[in-house]
Amino acid sequence: MDDDEQFQTRSETLGLDFFKSFEDAYIYAKKNPCVWKISFLGQRWLKVTKCQGSDSEYSHCAAYKQSRPGSLLWVNSPLLLRQEDVGPFKILTDEEFKASHI
Repeated sequence: MDDDEQFQTRSETLGLDFFKSFEDAYIYAKKNPCVWKISFLGQRWLKVTKCQGSDSEYSHCAAYKQSRPGSLLWVNSPLLLRQEDVGPFKILTDEEFKASHI
């Protein structure tokens, strides 16, 4: 990894990929359905698609409840903390996630 490649995506089939910008990592993640997260600046954002009629670990979150089935959401899951230390998940719609980082 080059020091300039600070944005990382991960998938089970493709492994790790590194990018120089959030926008490049975001576009790659959107085009590749097997990519499940983007990490940068000590943050990890999980790519979640809301499924119809199924319970999810995010079902208690307002943003998840209000989204339509099939909606792409991004869940903030900090890298340096155990999940039990984090508290409520921060969930953004795809549009909010893109707008807040580009």
